[in-house]
Amino acid sequence: MAFQRDYVLRMIEMMGDLLRRLKMLGTDLLRQMELDAACRDQCGLPLDAAADLSRDTLAELLPPRALFVLSELLYLKLSSTAMDADAEMQMKMHILRILSSLHEEETLCEERGRRLRELMDDCDDEMTPEDYLNCARFFLAGEHLTDCEDAVFMAVEIALDKKAPIRQGKEMLQQMLHLPETTLIPGGMTREEIRTAIDDLETWEKA
Repeated sequence: MAFQRDYVLRMIEMMGDLLRRLKMLGTDLLRQMELDAACRDQCGLPLDAAADLSRDTLAELLPPRALFVLSELLYLKLSSTAMDADAEMQMKMHILRILSSLHEEETLCEERGRRLRELMDDCDDEMTPEDYLNCARFFLAGEHLTDCEDAVFMAVEIALDKKAPIRQGKEMLQQMLHLPETTLIPGGMTREEIRTAIDDLETWEKA
């Protein structure tokens, strides 16, 4: 079942309240205990265990709503507790992979597109073509069209075998062509720009 807009907005508001509570706590240990309690309550898992499990394993264990909440809690941990640079990058990639896997949830994609873009930019050295394509799907569903185009071209650029990323990227850009002007303009793309992007992919395909 697709997330209802009021559910997504309510959960985002709850996470804002939780972040404010975390900032009032005196130590990282207390903040981690608070986050762990929330994760056990909302997701049925200890937070550290959820941080160690792969996205695919989590998807087998948790429904989409719990995955959404988990991505929010992990982001709060990232924002409120100290960690070294390697751990921070690992956490950002984990959040990105969980969040981008929820690309069928249009309301979530609308509301969390900016966050995913920030994560994608921060993690560019760690990204795989699959990561970029999942981000592109998320951006398309949320009507963040320029971000979608960027992610498609990044996927193609770093792929050793470019056939699949080009094919999937063209499919997403073709979907954009059918969007109404009221979606294209806020999304930052014109039909001419989309056609040019498709032509660029086709040129790449023939190279």
